[in-house]
Amino acid sequence: MSSWVDFWNSAHSIYVNDAHKSAHARRLLEDITEWISDEDFSVLDFGCGEALYAEDLATKCSNLSLVDSSKNIRNMLISRTFGNESIVIKDVAECYKLKDESFDLIIVNSVFQYLNLDDTKNVLKMLNKKLKEHGKLVIADVIPPNLSMISDTVSLLKFAWSNGFLVISLLGLVKTYFSDYRHLRREVGLSVYSVAEFTDLLIQNGFKARLMAKNFGHNQSRNCFCATKT
Repeated sequence: MSSWVDFWNSAHSIYVNDAHKSAHARRLLEDITEWISDEDFSVLDFGCGEALYAEDLATKCSNLSLVDSSKNIRNMLISRTFGNESIVIKDVAECYKLKDESFDLIIVNSVFQYLNLDDTKNVLKMLNKKLKEHGKLVIADVIPPNLSMISDTVSLLKFAWSNGFLVISLLGLVKTYFSDYRHLRREVGLSVYSVAEFTDLLIQNGFKARLMAKNFGHNQSRNCFCATKT
């Protein structure tokens, strides 16, 4: 396994069990819903992953587009949401072809750490075109420099404790230590940005940006930005 796309397309163990998946999805649903002020909103979730919250989220907006680079994840989403006409599933190439200025809200959660700088710039330019004039781009889970795996681990354990899967999470951490995730994090690495660096990156690609006080999910050591078109 040589890339993050390969990892997410595999049967990975990033979630320790179904309780972890469900708790994570509930938290993300709450976080995303806070940004939807009108049930007529058109929402794009770029790099959505399994999006276990999708069906509930679709009831809070007029239409929901889910985009992911993993073929296996897209097939799972298509099967799970079959018959729900308010949800569409796209790959990244198809996202570039979507109508410009068609989304009130674009969510990008825990994505840019897996992309290099050039790919990140290309995605930001594309998302700028897809966002409506007064729409909002919310980019969550941006990793700051020098954030250690220890910090991530402590955050996960606190989340596991509060949601009743602490013991299995400890076993999961051992499994992750010997997994492809740790190998890729060491060999391929993750893209990290200071607040100033990521703000400048957004400005360079046609956005005004501000750092939010609250990140999506349980890890509040990572950053969340809200961007609007200039």
